[in-house]
Amino acid sequence: MFQVGATVFAGFVVFLGILIAWLEVTPIERQEEICRMAEAAPGKEDEFRSTNQTAFLVGYTGETGKALVEELVNRNIFQKLILIGRRELNYEGEKYNKLEQKVVDYEKLDDHADLFKGHSVGFCCLGTTRGKAGVEGFKRVDHDYVMMTAKLAKEGGCGHFVLQSSQGANKKSSFLYPKVKGEVEAECTEVGFEKLSIFRPGVLMVDRQESRPGEWFVRKVLAPLKYVAPTVMTCPVETVAKAMVNAVLTPSDKPAEIYENKAVHLLAKDKSCCTVCYRTLIRRFDIYKSYRMAEAAPGKEDEFRSTNQTAFVVGYSGGTGLALVEELVNRNIFQKVFLIGRRKLDKYEGDKYSMLEQKTLDFEKLEDYADEFKGHSVGFVCLGTSRAKVGKEGFRRVDRDYIMKVAELAKAGGCRHFLLISAHGADKNSSLLYNKVKGEVEAECTELGFQRLSIFRPGLLIAEREESRIAERFFRVLLAPIIYFKPTLVSVPVETVAKAMVNVVLEPCQEPVETVDNHGIHRLAQEKESEK
Repeated sequence: MFQVGATVFAGFVVFLGILIAWLEVTPIERQEEICRMAEAAPGKEDEFRSTNQTAFLVGYTGETGKALVEELVNRNIFQKLILIGRRELNYEGEKYNKLEQKVVDYEKLDDHADLFKGHSVGFCCLGTTRGKAGVEGFKRVDHDYVMMTAKLAKEGGCGHFVLQSSQGANKKSSFLYPKVKGEVEAECTEVGFEKLSIFRPGVLMVDRQESRPGEWFVRKVLAPLKYVAPTVMTCPVETVAKAMVNAVLTPSDKPAEIYENKAVHLLAKDKSCCTVCYRTLIRRFDIYKSYRMAEAAPGKEDEFRSTNQTAFVVGYSGGTGLALVEELVNRNIFQKVFLIGRRKLDKYEGDKYSMLEQKTLDFEKLEDYADEFKGHSVGFVCLGTSRAKVGKEGFRRVDRDYIMKVAELAKAGGCRHFLLISAHGADKNSSLLYNKVKGEVEAECTELGFQRLSIFRPGLLIAEREESRIAERFFRVLLAPIIYFKPTLVSVPVETVAKAMVNVVLEPCQEPVETVDNHGIHRLAQEKESEK
């Protein structure tokens, strides 16, 4: 009997784990719109600040309210922030000089109508629990006070009302808490704000000053989830606060918008959740960004071409280098492309290749050729060999020493955008030589401080090589079914890598260092047709 019970329990745990994992990776509604908002928000701050708007915040003594005050103060987007509550908190110092605290009696909110006038944005983080206030007290705070606040805000001219609700809010629920939250959402929608943003966070992760045994127990039980599935049921109050501010800076086109727990995480673009499942969210963000870059790239060619920039390519005689040269020639975005290598190739003759200029050098004496790296705005490096071909020391010399010397000369020569071919699995802490060297090069190139560094980590490269690489041929045969049915998973044609690299050059990036994995390379090249 014990064994049967243990088996059933184990099965339940496995089922629950699978369910949570599925919920964590399930795509988000309006994913592209939320990604666009999160990406655009930081760049909107100066523009928003220049409009000299004011806001009010009701419920600022609660944990979410406190976090929201700090977020608003740090980002400093409002000319004045009016804090409305039962009591004052200790906000002293120059940092808080834009705050103004107003003490009110919520039972007589009508007497304080003037406090709600003239603000373009209103935040409401009011809330209590049935355990603390009883059924009637809970309804009074979470429904009556909130609705009175909403009505006074609307009458006072508030254009954007931001409401903290709760995960599971449903006016038809048979449970008191979600029912009241759902009723408030519905009634706030009927008030008719120009913009209404409703946030439905899950269990709020915070150390409360007051004691709430029920919440404390739930937080302890769910604490492990923040490491494996942070967006399913939990949400730090700081994440809610950041998402609220981002929603104000980049409002949705819809008059009323609801942000579920997972959407709150993504809108905040919260990097505090450094977990596998959070990285799934960031991956979604990157997917959107990559496709957007790929779609925009062709339209940027004429503009880029008019700037008359030059570039260099090191490692152009290899499979990826050859594909990159063809891509650059066909798209013709540079005034001149300098091909730097050990030998010249005869194939680059004729009018088609007039923009190319081949330069031969000795990689052992790269410093003697420093002038070849001067004056180029963009540099491409596709250098690479294999341990089987040149041995351990030879591999290090080519894949590390040569590349780093090229990077240093490029930086000294004024190169602003450096594009590097690395490899899938690159990790400077790896015990495998190949991955370790690739990871070391990535780290050292980052330290050089290029204005922009784009690192590409392709999987198994699909190319017709002149030289024979037995290991690559073996893996191509071994992985043939995967390559056919799921080509973006482990492999990538060199032509796709080349196209992705050029697209990255055409589209500016907010981050000084970007790492593009195998999936990202396919997306940047917009190889959607390769997904069978």
